[in-house]
Amino acid sequence: MIELLIALATGLVVMSAVFETLSALDRRFRSQQTAMAATQDIRSGLEVWESEVRMAKGTGLLGGPALQAMGPASFEFTANLNGLATTLKSAALQGQTELNVDDARDWPSGKYVVLCSKMRCIDNRLARDGQRNRIVLAQPLTDAFPAGTDISVLNRVRYYVLPNQAGTVRLMRMVDGGANALIGNLKAARFSYFARSGAPAIDSASVALVRIEAESAATHLSVTKDIAIRSQL
Repeated sequence: MIELLIALATGLVVMSAVFETLSALDRRFRSQQTAMAATQDIRSGLEVWESEVRMAKGTGLLGGPALQAMGPASFEFTANLNGLATTLKSAALQGQTELNVDDARDWPSGKYVVLCSKMRCIDNRLARDGQRNRIVLAQPLTDAFPAGTDISVLNRVRYYVLPNQAGTVRLMRMVDGGANALIGNLKAARFSYFARSGAPAIDSASVALVRIEAESAATHLSVTKDIAIRSQL
């Protein structure tokens, strides 16, 4: 009987050790999975950020800078994210709102557009959905434009850092007023801006490079990305 009890006790000790080992392996596996997911989340988010910032361009009305606003927690720019572009098939006169174009299908109503000839660029907005050979502007043209003038859609893009109640932050992306979280569960994130000389940029007109620094709250992985941008159209 005593030998049986000793054997049972020994078995329980062995089983307890096995369960503890399995539990430790499970915690380690879950920790690794969390770290991998957090790392992939940052990498995927920054790939989107990088691709869109590279497309930043000035609004064209005054040949302005690519960035419309800048700060450590947010910045704004315009870009043709979906590559929607066409040309005038016939000359457009000052005061005209309906334009004859090559193809403007899938251009949504309300989007900002920029018309650029060799001499000048102006901004406007679509009053209706684009059609195959026509767009309708919300405001009459302030200048005349020749046939062959380039026309493209301008998306208004904003990236910003949003704190939450858990003490972490999210990198948010807003396009034409619609926002979504690009990267979640960050310990910190900030933007910096530099001129062509490498010195900190003093205003949006002098920005030649945008830097983002992001640190994961789950893994403490820190990532820094530098993206060069165009200052003019």
